[in-house]
Amino acid sequence: MMIKITCSLAHWMFKNGYQKELALLHFGHMEVFTPEMERSYLEWCKTDEGKSYLQGGANYQEPA
Repeated sequence: MMIKITCSLAHWMFKNGYQKELALLHFGHMEVFTPEMERSYLEWCKTDEGKSYLQGGANYQEPA
């Protein structure tokens, strides 16, 4: 399983105190992204704040 670190995912992880896990994901440690984190992130994506970080949203940034 590969995880694409998008603007929205990076923002969500940083905001929710997963800075260490985010850094590890950058080095390919997908095991730190738990099913609970995935469910919470996907639920957040349905909120107004989350939608603003998705493509087309006010806070969306193109990947570097």
